[in-house]
Parts: sequence; structure tokens; C-alpha cells
Amino acid sequence: MQDPELCGRMVAAARGALGPDKPLTVKMRIGWDAEQLTGVAVARQCEANGADLIAVHGRTREQMYIPPIDVDAITEIRKAVGIPVLANGDITTAEGAKQILEQTGCAGVMIGRGALGDPWLFERINAVLTGQPEPGEPSLNARMSALRAQIYEMCEEKGEWTAMPQARGQAMHYMKGLKGAASLRR
Repeated sequence: MQDPELCGRMVAAARGALGPDKPLTVKMRIGWDAEQLTGVAVARQCEANGADLIAVHGRTREQMYIPPIDVDAITEIRKAVGIPVLANGDITTAEGAKQILEQTGCAGVMIGRGALGDPWLFERINAVLTGQPEPGEPSLNARMSALRAQIYEMCEEKGEWTAMPQARGQAMHYMKGLKGAASLRR
């Protein structure tokens, strides 16, 4: 993010390794810090060197995950390139996804931490974007079934000794917002 030309060379190298037939996507931020808002220059370099799609996280590297995202910066980057741009950052609700799409004109959204413990978020977003009624919140049974399935898959993939400590953190995400969940985190 500090050197747009270097970013362009990296994308060119990736494009060369992938060949012309495989899609090449780039995830970037709006800049390094408040003094180095290089997002437009980086996006243009990415496009010029073969990127097919760019996902833009609406914060600088220095901000990490401190809210809010800069919707105007995402919009500026989207307008600066001719390839599809996805908006990313702070998308935790279906209405939030709809709102950022309307504000930025982006081709889509990229969901990150908002989906932790809430795999149903995608279904709710799809419903809102297609004019369908938004499904309600999942029941406690649905949450626990999904958590059990995720923990099982983690154990299969990573082994129990690695997966179980990670599973504790995942469990907190699934319980977020439930009555008494705060006391479980202590």
C-alpha cells in the first residue's frame, strides 16, 4: 500500500503465474495511514497489471479495524477503475450490505468478521438484495448445531489439539447477542 508500483508488479507476477484464463482478485485497503491514502493509485496499478476484481477494505492499514469505514474512499476507488470492485468492512447485517452497495455503487460486498458465528448472514443479505423477506435470527438449536458441525470439521482438518482451543473462540461468536453470553466470556 505504500508503493503502488510495487503492488502493480506483484499483480503482474501473479497474472504471469496464473495465465490469462484464471481470475485474479486483489484485496486491498484505502491506504497505509491518513497521510498515505494510496488506494486509487494501487487500484489503478492492479487493474493495469491484470487484476480482474478488487475488494476494498474501507480503512487504512494503521486503522486496522477501528470503525467506521470510509465509504467515500471506497466509492472513489470504484470510480477510478473499470473492473468490478467489492466493498469490505463493517458489514454485519443484511441492511448494512444493502446500504454500502447503494452508497458506493460497488459490484458486491466481501464479508469478513461479520460472518463469524453467523453463517446465516449470507442468506439474510441475499433475501434483502432480492426483495424477499429477511429470515429471522437462527434459533439456539440452529446456532449450536452449526457450531458443533464447525468444531467437528475443525477437528477433522486440524486435529483435536489444535482445533479445540480455536473452537472456544468460535463458540463465543455463535453466542454473541444471546442472553447470558457475556458471562460465558469471563
